[in-house]
Amino acid sequence: MQQGFAAGNPIYTGDNGKILNTVGTLTRPWFGDDKQRTGYYCSKKWRDPNLTGGNANAAGQSNLFGDQNQILLRYSEIILDRAECKVRTGDVTGAMADLALVRNRAWGGIAPAVIKDSANFDGTPGAPITDPLQMVLSEYRHELSGEYSVFYDLCRAGTT
Repeated sequence: MQQGFAAGNPIYTGDNGKILNTVGTLTRPWFGDDKQRTGYYCSKKWRDPNLTGGNANAAGQSNLFGDQNQILLRYSEIILDRAECKVRTGDVTGAMADLALVRNRAWGGIAPAVIKDSANFDGTPGAPITDPLQMVLSEYRHELSGEYSVFYDLCRAGTT
C-alpha cells in the first residue's frame, strides 16, 4: 500500500490526496469483485500504514489497542463460526463442544448449562433456548456485542 501510494497509484490515494485508510472513497466507492457490495463499513482508521501491530513504536508505546485499531475478528468468533457450521451440517455434538469453549471462557470456568436469552415483559426469565442454532446465534450476540462483525454473522444467519 505504501509503495503503491508513493508510486502515485490512485487506488491507494484518498480524496484528500493522502494515503487511503478505508474501503473506497467518496468519489471512488468500493463495490467488491461482484460489484454488489458497498464500501465504508468499518471505516475507522483501520488501515494506517504507520501502525506496527503489537510491536512498540520508537517511543516504546504499543499500538495494539491504540485509537486507530479495532478488532475486526476474534478467535471466539472463529470458534462460533465453526459451531454454526457444525449445527448446519448435522454435527450438533461438535457444535455444542465448540459453544462450550467460548461460553466457559466467558464465564471464567463452567458456564450455566441452560441458556436463557430473554426476559418476559413482567421481568420474569424467558424460556430456555433449546435449539442448537439459536444457542449459537445467542452466543454471537453476547460474545460479540458491539463489534462490527456480529452484524454480518446475524445477517448471514437470517431471522430464524
